[in-house]
Amino acid sequence: LQITVATCCPDISPDLGPDISVCSDETHTLDAGAGFGSYEWIENGIVMSGETGSSIEADSGTYIVNITNGDGCPGTDTIEIGNNQLPDPDFGLGENSSFCTGSLVTLDAGPGMTTYRWYENSVLMVGEVTNTIEAGNGTYVVEVVDANGCLGSESIELSASPLPSPTIDGDNVFCENGSINIIGLAGSGGTLTW
Repeated sequence: LQITVATCCPDISPDLGPDISVCSDETHTLDAGAGFGSYEWIENGIVMSGETGSSIEADSGTYIVNITNGDGCPGTDTIEIGNNQLPDPDFGLGENSSFCTGSLVTLDAGPGMTTYRWYENSVLMVGEVTNTIEAGNGTYVVEVVDANGCLGSESIELSASPLPSPTIDGDNVFCENGSINIIGLAGSGGTLTW
């Protein structure tokens, strides 16, 4: 009588967790667990050369880890990491903008974000938590956070242009039914309208 004993490998599959999404400027740590004999990481179908440890930093894509234990038993897991684009607020004013002294410019970072933080000349504008502000001379930055928790920002430099100083020159006394010549000067940067 001969008895053959077959050794079955236990289920040693690692757990990379559920599929997730990350912001496009972030990575996520994938950890297959310590104590296995070997690790092979695959990103989008390509073996990641040099990645033989129990964890890696991953951005978006499909990741597979193949492991073996000390007895040579295999295990594997797969995770899909999605990519959330960063929000991109746009003031619609170009890089820099000028306006007339004494007036304000409305800056609008656009609707739909969960958080708005405004800075004027690198100082947090306490209480300004909506998508619009009235702004004067200076450098402004808005930081926004979208529904995915991703952070985006935009900055603009506003400069106030001095108001023109028009003048009128000429005689200011004339006879009844008479006329005089006067000269109008618009001043720096201005145009004259009579």
